Amino acid sequence: MSKFTPEEQLIIGGAYQVLLSEPWFNRNAITERELFKLLISAYREDPGSREALLARCAGEAERRFGRRP
Repeated sequence: MSKFTPEEQLIIGGAYQVLLSEPWFNRNAITERELFKLLISAYREDPGSREALLARCAGEAERRFGRRP
């Protein structure tokens, strides 16, 4: 497992911050950690821009970590 470059860290961290700030995100220590794991896994499978990472992960993140009515 290789380390991420500073640029890759910015891409993943930026996507992480965007999703954490969504009003639907049910924020707690467990969901924050699991979101980070989701983003890392998705980025390792298909590296790209922050926007591409968000497009791939936003729906899954909302399904898994969204607040339930």
